[in-house]
Amino acid sequence: MAGLPRMFDPSRRTLLRLGPAALLWFLHARRALAEPGRSAALEGLRAMGELALALRRGELEPLAWQDEMARRVATIDVAEVLAAIDLDGLVAALDPLPDDRPRVQPVELDALAVLLRDAGAKLKLFALARGSAIVPHGHHGLVSMHWVLRGTMHARSFDRIERTPTHVLMRPTIDRVLRPGDASSVSEQRDNIHWFVAVDGPAFALDVLVPRLDPAGRSGRFYVDVRAAEPAGEERLRAPIVSGREAHRRYGRG
Repeated sequence: MAGLPRMFDPSRRTLLRLGPAALLWFLHARRALAEPGRSAALEGLRAMGELALALRRGELEPLAWQDEMARRVATIDVAEVLAAIDLDGLVAALDPLPDDRPRVQPVELDALAVLLRDAGAKLKLFALARGSAIVPHGHHGLVSMHWVLRGTMHARSFDRIERTPTHVLMRPTIDRVLRPGDASSVSEQRDNIHWFVAVDGPAFALDVLVPRLDPAGRSGRFYVDVRAAEPAGEERLRAPIVSGREAHRRYGRG
């Protein structure tokens, strides 16, 4: 396929399976961070990959990962990241956005492929129409960070204290609007349950995800009905656990 970068060598079968919008995304994603002129953004993301690798190897604790990631994003110019992944070029491939959930796309960076593979880490772009939400949910066995690149998102987070089959005991920790350059992270130890609503949209956030940190332990996500939570003393709340479908019905539109 003349005109494509040398590193791009998809099979004809793969291309035939992609619709026009998906193909546009694929071409942009594979091209991302290929040019030397994007080295500033590349080095910042490489440092994040190295933190993920240290976490995977047990050289860094999850809480330290959250602290280090917060320090790292504070040093990176969001405008350079926007240019590096050509966000403007990707918007057309992401439209139309759903009104009750984000559109999520993997970001594949050839320059970081080996590092991210060794770390078992993933990069994903979350795109939200104004008023749509990443519904309230919690995680087991992973760390992740949502880094706002464009638009604004109202973020609410909670520490998970205890979980039963039907309820979760939690403590509110964060309730603020995130603007470009701001980030919010989760681990088993801190801010494990989160909920985001796009205030000014469309809003875009880059998710840095390191899943299955304990292969023998619990993994996966669960959904929480935050508005139905009842006070449980000592600034704690007891909230029902609901299905993913019910969470999107109740919270998908903010």
